[in-house]
Amino acid sequence: MNGIISGSNQWKTVLLSTVFAALCVTSLFAQTPANPPNTATDTTAFFPPLEKTLYVFDLESHLSKKPENKVWQYDVINFISALQGLVNRERPQLYILYVRERLSGFSQNVDLYWLGKLREYGGFLSEYKIISIDSIEKLIEIFRANFTSVVLWDTKVPATGNVALTIAGADGLLPLRYDRDPDSLYTQLIVNGPRIPIGRRLPDKFNGVGTIPDTAVDSTLSQKCDAYLWCKFLYLDNGLCSPTHLAYFLDPFDWYPNISGYQYPDLYNCTIVNHDFYISKKAFFLDLDPWFAEVSSDVEYNSFQAGVDELTLRRVLKSAFNNASSEDQILRVGGFVPWWVKYSAEASGHSYPALEGIERAFYSKEDTSEEFIAAISEYNGVIDADSSPFGAMANASVFQHVPLKEQYYQNPVPPLRRLENKNYLLFAIGDFRSSAFLYQTIPTLWNDRDRGFIPIAWAINPMLSERVPHIFNYLYETRTANDYFVAGLTGAGVIYPNCLTEPRRSGLSDGLFFWKEFNKKLFHQFDLHTTILADLYRKRDRRSVQFDTDLQESFKDFSPHGVGTFKPFDQSLSANVVPFIRETAFFQDRIVDVDEVVKLIYQNEKTGEPGFHLYRFNLASPQTITTIYRQIIKEKPRRFEAVDPYTFFYLLRQHTAGGNPDANSLIPYYLNH
Repeated sequence: MNGIISGSNQWKTVLLSTVFAALCVTSLFAQTPANPPNTATDTTAFFPPLEKTLYVFDLESHLSKKPENKVWQYDVINFISALQGLVNRERPQLYILYVRERLSGFSQNVDLYWLGKLREYGGFLSEYKIISIDSIEKLIEIFRANFTSVVLWDTKVPATGNVALTIAGADGLLPLRYDRDPDSLYTQLIVNGPRIPIGRRLPDKFNGVGTIPDTAVDSTLSQKCDAYLWCKFLYLDNGLCSPTHLAYFLDPFDWYPNISGYQYPDLYNCTIVNHDFYISKKAFFLDLDPWFAEVSSDVEYNSFQAGVDELTLRRVLKSAFNNASSEDQILRVGGFVPWWVKYSAEASGHSYPALEGIERAFYSKEDTSEEFIAAISEYNGVIDADSSPFGAMANASVFQHVPLKEQYYQNPVPPLRRLENKNYLLFAIGDFRSSAFLYQTIPTLWNDRDRGFIPIAWAINPMLSERVPHIFNYLYETRTANDYFVAGLTGAGVIYPNCLTEPRRSGLSDGLFFWKEFNKKLFHQFDLHTTILADLYRKRDRRSVQFDTDLQESFKDFSPHGVGTFKPFDQSLSANVVPFIRETAFFQDRIVDVDEVVKLIYQNEKTGEPGFHLYRFNLASPQTITTIYRQIIKEKPRRFEAVDPYTFFYLLRQHTAGGNPDANSLIPYYLNH
């Protein structure tokens, strides 16, 4: 059977490596001094921070001190993540333990898992001393030189929570909710305890009338949008924060505004721990409704505010683009539109009610996501799309310092095969379009006992290497002969390429050149030649759209070996080089019905000519896919074959060219870039 590894001991190697990693994690804190100093009596022991030392804070355990106080928990996570971003900006110093994955069913702590990997012999953190810290006050004492004061934000205007994060990264402050409750973090750190000074106050600053504070610009009549525009004028327009890193994360919005108090029932999918990387990059934080002419669902209904969110979003994006250098006109946007709490039908239970007799317009999460991606794409933005249900990722401010190689290499290109009258199957796992998704799922999927038995294409966005370079090192170092890497949606970073061509709603000139250059660099670095999740924006009228000849040819410069798509296309063989194929089927869930999948594959069988089928699984394990294939080759061994992406697109190119074997003559040139 072609594509099956003959060595039956491979799964044992994977299992042993998993056990070894677990042992490393278990012994992690054995490298802490036997008698660690007590800061309560010896303050010099913790200040200043020591060189080659990683301070580890068990955030999960700390939050358990007040299990019912979700507001305090939210504020602790927010405060610590911002502190991480500041202290880890130049070198790794502070690591937290918090995130548990939501895939395996065992809820393993992935922060501990990846720390164990980095602590293995020769690993990036193998020579670091580990010191465990058990309180916020001790962290403040250790890293007091890394921040000046706090910035207070206004609970009545949740957008000020994101504004405070922008200020934190730009000015070296720490964000804190203004909350006089005796059980609040504000009381703990400002009224009592270390009594950190207040550097900037945002409460009661934005009232949505007159002019935007500190400017002569008319108010938008939205407190939320006034806050973001104030931040744009003072920080983005003046070059005080990064124009090429934007952080699109859920603000501290009350998940159930019709109930008194503030509710945060799912702190993981508040995506708070994700902030650290973006604060280290001095990113601009925002959370705005991408829909035109709609009143945002996270504020009380006011018809005068229709479309104000979307207009504000475009003003921020335009400012970021204008302030980017002429050499780097690609905006990197982290996070995603929070459709699970706002701006979509799925979030209707979290929305402010409309006025009597007026119904809010709610769109599906798919439509809201599409509108968001399109808005970002209009300004040359590519997205690292952290979102529910795998939204949480901590410690990227540490991981960003892990060095990447200048050049990675995949498995050697297999020898050319003879085209046969059979059905060729390309099985793919992904798309891994966000660092958080990769961070949480790889420990389970990659350590699957059947990985390596059949060829699998792993659809991973190479842009994620900015936040999780250690995972890319791990994947390339531990791949089997049947593991291949391809790019996901759409190439390097989530984007709709038809939003890059003129005419554009943004008014910008054509952005395809900058997008192609951005992809070329990353595809070359990671030895990628194939994209299997190319997609397009359907426009607001949601009419059918397809890849035209010019858009297809743009892939030749970085993805010459082949492109799998969601949408139709003009040419099956673009520029006589790049074969295009539509995805045959996609399976979203972790658990799939093996018999039903096999039945579907049989239904799509081609007879009388070669058939090519791309089947993609989002969360299913290699074991599941291997089980599917074993059933197929048991029942129809001569009619189906699972192949690697190189073989698949080689043969597809030849078939598309009428069986001409010379169709692949130029491919060695393109594969060598």
